[in-house]
Amino acid sequence: MAAGGAGSNSGEGGASGGVPSDGGQSGGGYGGAAGNGGEGPSAPLSYGCQVSREDNQLVRGCEAAGLGKVNAPCFSAADCLPALACVSDGDDTGRCLKYCCDAEGTCSLGTYCAERQLRRTSAVSDDTEPPRVPVCVPADDCSLEDVFPCPKGTDCRCKGDTACMVVRADRTTTCLTPGEGEQGEACPCAWNHVCSSVTQKCVKICRTDPAKNDCGEQKCQASSELPQNFGVCVGPIR
Repeated sequence: MAAGGAGSNSGEGGASGGVPSDGGQSGGGYGGAAGNGGEGPSAPLSYGCQVSREDNQLVRGCEAAGLGKVNAPCFSAADCLPALACVSDGDDTGRCLKYCCDAEGTCSLGTYCAERQLRRTSAVSDDTEPPRVPVCVPADDCSLEDVFPCPKGTDCRCKGDTACMVVRADRTTTCLTPGEGEQGEACPCAWNHVCSSVTQKCVKICRTDPAKNDCGEQKCQASSELPQNFGVCVGPIR
């Protein structure tokens, strides 16, 4: 998933770069334990490829990395291990998440590839929005049975303008703001639809229970990309 130019390659460049020596002059930096005041060699710094904005352009560069693992709190990329970005969900808090290029190839089970905004640092003094980068986001594991929009007075898993959507071909679901694409239309898809990995078009989701009639004149065909008891509407409309 691209992040406005440089973002689409940021996952590929997220691996740790070289590990230059700090010449014994630092206290260990982000890479290890503190030095011994000149009595022995200090731990080398570690570096990772990070995305930043310069002159309104997205650029990539090697920056000092930290020790924060996935989901660890962070103030900047300097708090996170190489290959991780320090992102925010719109507030002042940050967490380290893994860069990704696509959900199937780089994100572990239970996560999916989506864009998130880099956490704003104190070094940024203007009102420019921080870049958005693709990272592996934890999924909500919601149910496709959930109604959208959530009825008033009901405690739904997906709240506000979000609905339960399928985000990976391994049946992973999460709460997202739906798109507008319906049967046969371009992705992103509306609620109760899924983007076909074959045609990249939206198809309607249905329940495979023969007592249900979600497809009208079409048939409901089970799909390995959908949770159990769900399929997609197929066949010509007579």
